[in-house]
Amino acid sequence: MTLVSEQQIQVLHVDDEPSLTDRTATFLEREDDKFTVETANSGNEVLERVDSHLPDCIVSDYNMPGMDGLELLQGVRENNPDLPFILFTGKGSEEVASEAISADVTDYLQKGTGSETYELLTNRIRNAVNTRREAERADRQEELMRLTEFAGNTGGFEFDRESGRVLLTVGARRIIERPNLTEIPVEEAIELFHPDDREEVQQALEKGFEAGDKLRDTWRLHPGGSDERLLDVTITPVVESGEQVTKLRGAVNDITEKKTRERQLTELNRATQALLEAETRQEVADIGVEAASDILNFKANAIHISEADDTQLVPVAQTDDLNSLIGNIQPLPVTDSIAGRVYRDGEPAVIADVQQDSDSHNTGTDLAGHLYLPLADHGVLIAGSEKRAAFDQQDTALGELLAGSLIAALNRVEHEQTTRQRQQELALLFEESPLGAVQWDNTFRFERLNARAEEILGYGEQEIRGEPWKTIVAADDHDKIGTVVESLLNANGGEHALNRNVRKDGEVFTGEWHSRVVTNAEGDVQSVFSKFQDVTERENRKRGLECCVE
Repeated sequence: MTLVSEQQIQVLHVDDEPSLTDRTATFLEREDDKFTVETANSGNEVLERVDSHLPDCIVSDYNMPGMDGLELLQGVRENNPDLPFILFTGKGSEEVASEAISADVTDYLQKGTGSETYELLTNRIRNAVNTRREAERADRQEELMRLTEFAGNTGGFEFDRESGRVLLTVGARRIIERPNLTEIPVEEAIELFHPDDREEVQQALEKGFEAGDKLRDTWRLHPGGSDERLLDVTITPVVESGEQVTKLRGAVNDITEKKTRERQLTELNRATQALLEAETRQEVADIGVEAASDILNFKANAIHISEADDTQLVPVAQTDDLNSLIGNIQPLPVTDSIAGRVYRDGEPAVIADVQQDSDSHNTGTDLAGHLYLPLADHGVLIAGSEKRAAFDQQDTALGELLAGSLIAALNRVEHEQTTRQRQQELALLFEESPLGAVQWDNTFRFERLNARAEEILGYGEQEIRGEPWKTIVAADDHDKIGTVVESLLNANGGEHALNRNVRKDGEVFTGEWHSRVVTNAEGDVQSVFSKFQDVTERENRKRGLECCVE
């Protein structure tokens, strides 16, 4: 999940030929086990289904009775402007393509008879759905950032120089934790500030009376009953008669929470950088638990990861505080636990007191308030507290920011591990293949050859490394193979090609090539693997037989 976690992709395919929809569904589900394909035989049927259940992507034929593909596209776009919609038509034309693009079609693909068409369709669907999901994720991230912008408590005051007393608004009284005190001697007001700030506060008041300038500064407040607070204070001189400043009026803004959130966001960004360097799932989980504890103050937290059979969420990292509170941390069932519920639904949950929930997994402990954060199809992050209702909207917003970074890191690690395994398997097949095998770089230049490829082409690996593909392709086939190369470098699946090749000694032979691409987590091509064989004799016999038949 691209990132793109590896979520299920629900496809709705519409065509007026049931045999074609069934065949397409079979191919797509075989190409990617994440696909679930439902079929429909008319545009009206699709519109009815979309109203009740929205798929991840619609694949539609163009020529259908009653409502064609473009009319269906327009109907879908009325209420779902961003839903991926691919026009999969048997007859391609510039006019149809132009109309489809004008109607905001996601992609346009002409039907073919070979399996390559379905590989290409699978890739187009996957790319369209992942692009939309990434856009939704970005929108969600932006929303979460807005939620973390805290507007602190505000209040006002007026300091009368003659009386030496400070008049307080309701907001100011709330900030200094003196709700019933309407006014206070200035000396007592100054004593409310941190000892290291009191002299500076005194000097600011004197400067306000003497210079008559508006002042603004930040000072630490020690109200007595709670922790230290950080105040943004603005002081405005007041001239009521003559030219003398007789009063100072001001506004105080408690920015403690704002500064705390700013610090947390900065430190979350540092944690994200650390996650980018993590190489294993365990490293990601360890960094996540530490960040949740040290940055978000989720002192008792753990990350549970789904097992391969998706029946349990297994703890892989937890804080010492959590261990001391509940002892041995057990796996949680996916079916009947709060964590499992959050994992299945994919939405965060704040529980005021888990002891009151029938799916509680911490019965018999002192933990009450909980925050559950889903990690896509990887698992959940769980934070607990001995206090009831310990987690609020701000905690959820910042927690989701951390969860988003964890999901991206877990997706990347999973993809890299899969890629390494695939490359190892390809390397084994590469060396032991009875066919010629070539590894190309991401510009389609030679990187490696196996022994059989060296034998067929006449080149040693060292002498041809770094040379372009045109080195071994007959000039008359450059345009044809150039199209194949472009398709592979655009990550459009596998490619089969039959073309004339040129050995080192200049001899021309007919080669049959099958190629596959290797991509990174972002879908960028890293390399291409090809296997090939000399089929000159086979093609000559085929042409001889064709001549005899004629």
